[in-house]
Amino acid sequence: MKKLVLLSLVLGSIGVAHADSDVWKTVPINKDDYQQKEEVKASKNNFDVFVSSTSSKTSQGDEGNGYSFGASYTSYQTENVFLQPSVQFTNLGNSYNDKMYLANFDVGYTYRFQNGITLSPKAGLGFFKAVYEEGSNFGGSYNYGVEIGLNKSLAVDVTRIHAYGQSSGNYVDLTSVSLKYKF
Repeated sequence: MKKLVLLSLVLGSIGVAHADSDVWKTVPINKDDYQQKEEVKASKNNFDVFVSSTSSKTSQGDEGNGYSFGASYTSYQTENVFLQPSVQFTNLGNSYNDKMYLANFDVGYTYRFQNGITLSPKAGLGFFKAVYEEGSNFGGSYNYGVEIGLNKSLAVDVTRIHAYGQSSGNYVDLTSVSLKYKF
């Protein structure tokens, strides 16, 4: 006959009993340790907004200096590994009057230093829609960069994005330096 083990989490203890036994054994657990770890993990997840100074160069050789702004959400999967979806608007400031809407999904790793500064290299893939005087274009992109956390609320982000247009076959390279505020 197989024995059935029943588990129950009741009032801070784990209860165990065999189905053919009248003996119920409890083992205390420390709920505070579990809650504290969950609070630490949740407190690192954050919503961010950013503004950027952006330089661009197109495959036709047109260069520009513009700006970007956007938002991202950082979700830590482990103590150091994070996922970061983001959306942004970029005005390239070039002769084509290009404007881009980008959505990216990054994966990164955070190094934490004792003085509170963090260093987070990241890389990802994305999708963009470009609008310019003669029409529009869309396509895929990849990016890589590093975010330097100055404290719990402020960070500087340096990112390089390569966006390739599906319909035109043209590309644009963007380099952005962002100031990021974390909520």
